[in-house]
Order: sequence, then structure tokens, then C-alpha cells
Amino acid sequence: MTSRTLTFALAGLALAIMWASFSEKFDALHVGFGVFSVGLTLWLSRTLVEPRTLRAEGDWLRRASWKRVALYPVWLLWEIAKANIDVAKLILGPLDRIDPVLLRFETPLESALARVVLGNSITLTPGTFTLEIEGQTLRVHAITEDAARSPVINDMERLIGDALGDRTGAVETDPVVTRSLDDPRFTEARS
Repeated sequence: MTSRTLTFALAGLALAIMWASFSEKFDALHVGFGVFSVGLTLWLSRTLVEPRTLRAEGDWLRRASWKRVALYPVWLLWEIAKANIDVAKLILGPLDRIDPVLLRFETPLESALARVVLGNSITLTPGTFTLEIEGQTLRVHAITEDAARSPVINDMERLIGDALGDRTGAVETDPVVTRSLDDPRFTEARS
């Protein structure tokens, strides 16, 4: 059995178990609907699932520092709480202090998992939103330039790199900040 076949078999089994637990009806009509919906879901997602070898999947598991993996969400929740207060002050204060910017920066994080965790962490932090991750380049929207140049992003990179064993996470990034999508520096970054 190939790894792709095994992946689809496991996905089909997981979908069937989910359907059975949600449906709780096992007459011929409902089971037929369940088989059809699981099959349709597998067929529609066939190009989305790219099986990986167990060695590639487990590589980050061996490098990860589980203590740091467990502490990162606690640190992130604290940063989210502080960012909530900052955004509330911006919204409740004079509106001229809100000055949205776009920034582009290269992250030193090499693994795709570490870059996705970084992008999601940025998006979870109020006042910032990850627009795109392409290779090691991230494009982020921030509510103010201060939020864009905040050292929190560098802290996120470092902590994620340390937690997931991506040791290149110690390098500080220097983001390119632009004001609009029409800014030549941003359009250069997109090409």
C-alpha cells in the first residue's frame, strides 16, 4: 500500500467516524448519505492532501523543545492581552493616530511549520494581520507603524525558532514598511 493510499484510507476512516458520531442514524438511507458525503469529500480534497513520509513528519518532533512549545502559547496570550489594550487605546483615542501600514520582511525561520506558526501568531495579535507567506517572505498589515516595527515579531520568531528547533530564529528582521498597495516598494516585493 502506498503512502498516498494509506493517507486517503486514514482520512476516509476519520471522516466516517466523525459522520457516525454526528449522525447517530444508521438506517440504509442515512448510511448511504454518509458514504456519499465521505467519498465526495475525499474526491474533492484529493489534490489538497500531500502525504509525507513519517521521517519528514517526525523530524520537527525530535528537534522541538517541549517545554518551550508548552510555554509559547502562554507568552502569546500575554502579548495578545497587551495588544488588545493598545488597540483599545487607539480606537478610543484620537482617530488620527490610526495609520495603517503594510510591511514585508524575510523571516530567518526555515521550516514551513515555523513560518505558519509565526504567521498565525501575528494574525492572532490584535492590530496585525498576516496577508501572505511566500517562501521566507511575510507580508503583514498593521494598524500603525509602531505596531509594524514592534519587537514582538522578532520575539515571536526567536521563541518559535527555539521551540520548534529552527535555530535560525535568532536573527532580527528589518521590515520594509509601506503605506499602500500602490507604493512601488510594495509592488516590487510582490513581483
